[in-house]
Amino acid sequence: MKLQRRRMVILAIVVVCLCVAVCGVVIWRVEHAVRSTEYDVAQRELLGLEVRTLGTQPNLGFEGMTAPAIYKSVAAYQGKIYLAGPAGLYAYSSDGSLNHIYRAGIDLPAAPLGQMTVGMLVGSRQPELLIATLCEGVLAFDGQTFRQIRPTQDEARAVTALLPLASGRLLIGTAKLGLLI
Repeated sequence: MKLQRRRMVILAIVVVCLCVAVCGVVIWRVEHAVRSTEYDVAQRELLGLEVRTLGTQPNLGFEGMTAPAIYKSVAAYQGKIYLAGPAGLYAYSSDGSLNHIYRAGIDLPAAPLGQMTVGMLVGSRQPELLIATLCEGVLAFDGQTFRQIRPTQDEARAVTALLPLASGRLLIGTAKLGLLI
């Protein structure tokens, strides 16, 4: 009887050890799957960006026609008043005289301009004029040169709203993807 009892105790210990080992393997595999899924989701939420400095587009022998002056947004930046619309960006001095026209498709990407705001982004040395475009991302103007911040994903390029944060980040409202940071 004692021998049978010992066998039962040993068998119970073996079964318990086997159950603990199986539970440990299952917990390890579940944790690994959760970590892998979290990483995949985080990677999908990241938005690829191309940042490039814009120069004057080459003229292929066409003469430009001025589009009607329709304005969608206004911003004051570096003592000038900037008006943006489908035809481009108009820079006026404080006395109201036109200083410069940056034309869409020639000086700027071929996209209608939308909302403008002034903010300082991470990596910038000074505040910039930030301009939303309807299919080419965001333009950043420092008073001399334009930078284009263009998402690699087509759906993120239709920018409808901009809000610079004090942290140097930019909240971007898009037509299809909603709010991006």
